[in-house]
Amino acid sequence: MRKNALQNLLAAFIIILSSCSEADRPAAYGHFEAREWIVSAAGSGKILWLDIEEGDALTKGQPVGQIDTAELSLQKIHLDNQIVNLRASLPDVGLQIGTLKEKKNVAEKEYLRVDRLVQSGAADRKKLDQIEDELALVDRQIAAALSSLHRETAAILAQIEALEMQRDITTHRIQECAIVNPEKGRVALQFAKRHGFTASGHPLYKLIDTGEMTLHSWFPGELLPQLSIGGEVKVAIDHPYGKMKYHVGKICHIAEKPEFTPGQVQTRQNRALLFYHVKINVTNDGTIKPGMPAEIYLLNLSPEE
Repeated sequence: MRKNALQNLLAAFIIILSSCSEADRPAAYGHFEAREWIVSAAGSGKILWLDIEEGDALTKGQPVGQIDTAELSLQKIHLDNQIVNLRASLPDVGLQIGTLKEKKNVAEKEYLRVDRLVQSGAADRKKLDQIEDELALVDRQIAAALSSLHRETAAILAQIEALEMQRDITTHRIQECAIVNPEKGRVALQFAKRHGFTASGHPLYKLIDTGEMTLHSWFPGELLPQLSIGGEVKVAIDHPYGKMKYHVGKICHIAEKPEFTPGQVQTRQNRALLFYHVKINVTNDGTIKPGMPAEIYLLNLSPEE
């Protein structure tokens, strides 16, 4: 009877030990990466000022520098003057057609006067026919003049439109010479300095955001049913004196297809398995650094802190 009691006690101890061992074992491993950007120049020219240093914390939309726009500004002034001159050269349709319309009014009045004389028998019908021919000629002259003026106006307006497009492009290029920080973050590397020359697309500085880190991890397929987008996991990183520091992470990406075991998982048993790449967002309290390794625990199997 004592033997059965010892066997039962040993079985219970093994079960407890097994469950503790399972809880203490990480579900996955990974490493942290920070969001980073290479901020490049959008304009070309001399850098008039660049108010950044490596390590500076920058806010989104913060002006940090300016590229010289003197040449572009002169181009814009020249285009503005060309547009003004072309607008001044647009024909005054009313003024140029006015003489012909006045001639037509005189002919119409003469037609009415002669028509009355013809009706009374005091004038010859031939005179009325001559006035009708004059009116038809004036109408043709007005139509031809209007057509010519419309073509001239359309040509000038087309030139103005083309110059306005050039001016808009120049204005946009001037605006792009303002160096504005695109995202919140910290300057990791600086590639350009004040008084230096740059060109569109050339890197100015590297920006890194460590406020929220991305943990790249790899989970075995058998644990995939326990993961979901938006689900939370417990993340452990090394802490001084052999301790671990825990963070809560939120799953933001689960790969649709598995891949062979990455270098982060080295055991012989795992090398034959397929793992799924899982990205986890973790809010950084300042203790997480890019490249730092981490262990991931499922909340229902996570160890006590």
